[in-house]
Amino acid sequence: MAKPSRLTGALEAAYRDILTLCDGLEAIADALPEHIDARPCYEIAEHLEATLQRLQQAEVDELFPLLLLRSDPGAIARRQKAHIADAAAASEVADALNGLLRGDRRPTPDALGYLLRAFFDGMRRHVATETEWLHLGTQALGAPPPGKTLN
Repeated sequence: MAKPSRLTGALEAAYRDILTLCDGLEAIADALPEHIDARPCYEIAEHLEATLQRLQQAEVDELFPLLLLRSDPGAIARRQKAHIADAAAASEVADALNGLLRGDRRPTPDALGYLLRAFFDGMRRHVATETEWLHLGTQALGAPPPGKTLN
């Protein structure tokens, strides 16, 4: 098994972590309204914002420098705005899950399902797009693609 490259190791780990949480959010959304398992709701609500913060910091450290080399500075500004929007959405999801655990009737199960799906669909698109950028950036620099090492 190839070791992750030094350039992308933290970012790849952060992507895996957020995608794992997205899988959990999808399972919760699929179970609404009757079959709610409190433990995954609690764990995701507890870890979502910190996991997203680690992902965003890894992007700043590892992806943004590649974007600066291969793109215009506006790309960085757009990603910074997206980071703010993603953090607000993660906070809203965590709050909604905590409300579900408290027995709040708002949001409704339909609205909660929509909120969760909007978040995890957006995060999955985010990871897919930025993984593609990362692959293109590392190839352009002659670095091994993520998950590969030079022999």
